[in-house]
Amino acid sequence: MDIELGLTKRATDTQFAPLVALFAYYRQTELLKALETVSVPIKTRQFSPVSKLEQVLLSILSGCEHLGAGSDEELRWLLARNYHIVAKGTSNRRAEALAKQVKRWDAYQDAWLAEVAPPADFGRPVQVFVKKRLKNDEFVYSYYVSTLKLPSKGRFMTHYQDRGGAEVEQFRNDKGGLQLAARRKRSFAAQKTLILLTDLAHNLLADFHRQALVGSQFEPFGLKRIVRDLLQIPGRLVFEHSQLKRIELLTAHPHAKPLLICLEKYCLTD
Repeated sequence: MDIELGLTKRATDTQFAPLVALFAYYRQTELLKALETVSVPIKTRQFSPVSKLEQVLLSILSGCEHLGAGSDEELRWLLARNYHIVAKGTSNRRAEALAKQVKRWDAYQDAWLAEVAPPADFGRPVQVFVKKRLKNDEFVYSYYVSTLKLPSKGRFMTHYQDRGGAEVEQFRNDKGGLQLAARRKRSFAAQKTLILLTDLAHNLLADFHRQALVGSQFEPFGLKRIVRDLLQIPGRLVFEHSQLKRIELLTAHPHAKPLLICLEKYCLTD
């Protein structure tokens, strides 16, 4: 790889410096070139299929927990293009505020559901549901937005929970480390693609562990600790004429110096 690696004490501009280094290595060695042959349907032409696949792969390797939760802007974008949505809201504070509007809760499995007025203008008619459940003797709240017309709040929640679920026993170890359990896609094809990308992320991290971390202080790390403690180290990206030339890890991070040795071993050794 012709990109330099180093350390910095200066202000950082990324929270994922090691991940940037790995992805730069994957691109220069054409390790992900096979993704260019994959044909997948996408809802927007803002990205090519391979770019979208790389985006999702990056989100998995960065430990992003939710791919299907939607901000108001994202939901409006979809609704303006006549898509139907079944989405979980991203704001816990809004969920708590909506819960205060509820006059009647209906029991559903180990939780309670209620319907409230939409908290914002989404551009199309939607239904908004609030769920509360007990966790550690305290109520926690979440809310959901849907364009589907279903006969009851319980039917909606059943539909939401059934929107995915294709993961099987062999992916159990990835459910925590790569957040597979937190991600659901409504269509079978999308969920299948997500699982295959998670499997690819698993293999990439397993190779990184075998080639770079074995023999270091990070050898005992599993997938979850690699994603959480190693790939999420702040750093600085140095560009020249719009080309990435150097990736620097923040020296203040306790893992920066030993991980730099591992990255150099993995990315710079022929």
